[in-house]
Amino acid sequence: MGVRFLLGALFVCNLLVVKANMAEPIDRGTLATSPFLNQYVDILHEDIYVTLDSEFKKANYEIVYNIKAQKEGVNIPFLFYASEVEGNFKVTIDGKPLEISQVPDLYVDVDSTEFRDFSYFFSTESFDDHENKRWVHLDESEDNDGFYITLDDFLFFETDILEGEHQIRVTYTATSWRDGWNWVNEYSFRYALSPAKYWKSFGSLTITLDATKYENKLSTTIGEPTSGKIDSIATWKFDSLPSNMFNILYIPEISSTAQTFINIGSTRFKYVLTVLLVVLHILFIFMFRKRKPKAKFSWIVLLGSLIIPFVYLSVSIFFYSYVDDLIGEHTSGTHGYAGIEIILYPLLMPIYFLFAWLVDRWIKNKSK
Repeated sequence: MGVRFLLGALFVCNLLVVKANMAEPIDRGTLATSPFLNQYVDILHEDIYVTLDSEFKKANYEIVYNIKAQKEGVNIPFLFYASEVEGNFKVTIDGKPLEISQVPDLYVDVDSTEFRDFSYFFSTESFDDHENKRWVHLDESEDNDGFYITLDDFLFFETDILEGEHQIRVTYTATSWRDGWNWVNEYSFRYALSPAKYWKSFGSLTITLDATKYENKLSTTIGEPTSGKIDSIATWKFDSLPSNMFNILYIPEISSTAQTFINIGSTRFKYVLTVLLVVLHILFIFMFRKRKPKAKFSWIVLLGSLIIPFVYLSVSIFFYSYVDDLIGEHTSGTHGYAGIEIILYPLLMPIYFLFAWLVDRWIKNKSK
C-alpha cells in the first residue's frame, strides 16, 4: 500500500511539473511594415526614428516618407500593415491628418481595376480565405519562408495629391515581442522592410535608434550603425534594402552555471545519471549478496527497480525546472511535453526489474 501511494504521488507531481513547463512560446507584439504602394508613387527617401522606453516594453516609431507623385489629381492609395499597435496609428501627408480604415474589398478583388495596382502583393497564389479572414503571404525572412498575415490588420488610406514631392509621416507606439523557443527569452521590436522591394523605386533609407533610456545590451538585424552607439543614439544609412526585417533585440545574459547545464543538455544528463545509478544499483546488489548469499528475496533489487526507471523517465522535467530556476525571470519555460514519457513507467519498470533480478541471480550463483 505504501509503495503504491509513493508511486502515485511521484506520478502526480511529475505531471504537475510537466504542465507548468508548457508555457506559450511566443507573446506577439507590434508588427508594422513599410507601406505597399501602387505604380504612381516613387519613394525618394525613408526615415525611421525609434525611441525605446526604459523597460524595453514599448517603443515610439516615427516613419517619414519623402515621395514623388508622377501625376496630378490622382487618387493614390496606401496600405500599411500594423498589428498589435499600442494607441493610435496616425498618418499625415504634408502635415495634414488623414483618415485611415481597413482595406476595402475592391482592392483584393482580382477582377477590379484597383486590384491591378497591388497585384504584386494580392496575388491569386498568396491570397487565402481561411476562417473568414483574408490572409496573404509576407516574405519577411532571409530564407524566404515568410509568414501569413491577415488583411484585417492592414490600415488603408487614399488621397488626391498634386504632382511632385510630398511628405508622409506615420507615428505609433509599438509593444515588444517575447520569443521563448530557446531556453532564454528573446525580446524584440519588429518592423518589416520587405515591402520596399516591391516599390517602383527605392531612394535611400536612414534609421535612427534612441536607446538612451534603456541600460541593457542591444543588437539589431541590420548590422553595425553608420554613426553613434547602439546603447545610446545610433544611425544607419542605406542606399539599398539592408534586410527584410529591422528588429531591435534584447537577449538577457545568464550565469555561467546555467549556460553549462544548457550546454550539457537534458538528454545527455539523463543518460549519464541513469548509467551511474545502474552501476550503483549493481554494486549494492553485490554487497547485499555478499552479506546474505542465501537470502531468497533482495529488497535492493526491488527498490532499485522502482526508483531507477522513474528517474530515467522523469529526470528531464526536473532538469528543465532546475535550469529554469538558474536562469530566473527571463526563462522561457517552454519545453513541450518533456517528462510525459512517465506514462511508459508500467512498461519499463518490469523490464528493468527482470534485468536486476537476473543480475542478482547471477551474483548469487557465483557466490556458491
